[in-house]
Amino acid sequence: MKSMIWGVILGALGSLALVFFTGFAVTGSAAEARAEKQSHEAVVDQLAKICVAQFKKGGDTKQGIMDLQNQSKWTRGEHVKDKGWAKILGAETPSEDVLKACGDKIAELKIAELK
Repeated sequence: MKSMIWGVILGALGSLALVFFTGFAVTGSAAEARAEKQSHEAVVDQLAKICVAQFKKGGDTKQGIMDLQNQSKWTRGEHVKDKGWAKILGAETPSEDVLKACGDKIAELKIAELK
């Protein structure tokens, strides 16, 4: 009888461990952290798309793409900030994440695809 009780207890603990470690169940704080990360990434992506659209409306897009392609990934955000492509009316200075994402998206553009 005593071994059966211990078997039930260990089986229950093993089942709980399996459920949490495999990701079938998450704590409230883990779910909240995941949701915050996903929403942040979605906002950054949308603001970077606006930045790319503003870049395309600007002047010399071919030269701008080449400038960003010739820079390291670490300095592209500063270049985007200096050019003002990431500015949004009524908003504060864009975050580093937005600047970096915008620089990367512009550098990935193909010159032949532009109008």
